[in-house]
Amino acid sequence: MKSRRQSHELFRRIESRCRQHRRVRAHSSSPAAAGSSASRAPLPPPRSLLPPPLFSELFDVDANLTHEAFKGDWREQVRLAAVAGVSRAIVPGSTLADSRRALALATDSSGCGVGLWTTAGVHPFNASSMDGVGAAMDDLRAQIGSSGGRVVALGECGLDYSDGFPPAEAQLVWFEHQLDLACELKTPLFLHIRVSAAFDDARRLLDARAAALPPVLVHCFTGGEDELRWCLDSGFHVSVSGVVCKKERGAELRRILPLIPLAKLMVETDAPYLGFPNCRAGHPKPKKQFPNVASALPLVVDAVARAMKLPAADVAAATSANARRFFGV
Repeated sequence: MKSRRQSHELFRRIESRCRQHRRVRAHSSSPAAAGSSASRAPLPPPRSLLPPPLFSELFDVDANLTHEAFKGDWREQVRLAAVAGVSRAIVPGSTLADSRRALALATDSSGCGVGLWTTAGVHPFNASSMDGVGAAMDDLRAQIGSSGGRVVALGECGLDYSDGFPPAEAQLVWFEHQLDLACELKTPLFLHIRVSAAFDDARRLLDARAAALPPVLVHCFTGGEDELRWCLDSGFHVSVSGVVCKKERGAELRRILPLIPLAKLMVETDAPYLGFPNCRAGHPKPKKQFPNVASALPLVVDAVARAMKLPAADVAAATSANARRFFGV
């Protein structure tokens, strides 16, 4: 009962802070307010009207801010995430062009209240829509080398044998080349692996390179206990998304979460994907679950903590510290 009350209080605080932030910004941009020079800068929400966030310095390791769902809106999404207690986030790349967009967005994010870093890579969903894997590796090498430290991992790469994805043989070509590039550059790997058969192939390729691998993060882990034990035995980090908040789909994940050492755990929203009830607290159309938003990260932390039977503040602090250490930020 106590944990349920705490979760309700967390939802209430996120909703209150986000709504108040939106009201203040709407007022500061109104015609009446636009006449003064002071109103041109964004106004912070009045502290006296906002309940404090239950967590601070949270790190969202996957917020897909280049997605079409956030076109023209990504700055406000980042500001709302900051209001909810998020201080850092990773914007992943999914193609060569998308990786460049992510870098441009992160570079242009000053004043939003959240530090943004990016990855550069080719997602398995795009394995059949791109040509010239050798030239693409040269492009990724250049993007990582010239980013001034803003690109902090290679990916999002991996294997996904779910329905609607390219054939396995096409995915394997891109995955192997990106694995080899990460080993060459010693750049952390940001992996996407879905369904058991994909885990089998990924295990074979990663185990064959075990001695040369850089740090590895298996993002948005949704595998079973065997896959989780392999990840942990291999020394990999895993991140958990809002799937943990879903009653039925997240049941198995909640069961095996206590197997993860806190030192190997990170958290993410995977926004705009993987929405869950209340994920849009304080946003317009709050009953919708798409697009999921980065300001929902405290709810993910809370659900993880309850599944692991740990204080939520400990999970928040550890996952943020792990992400900062892993990505070097």
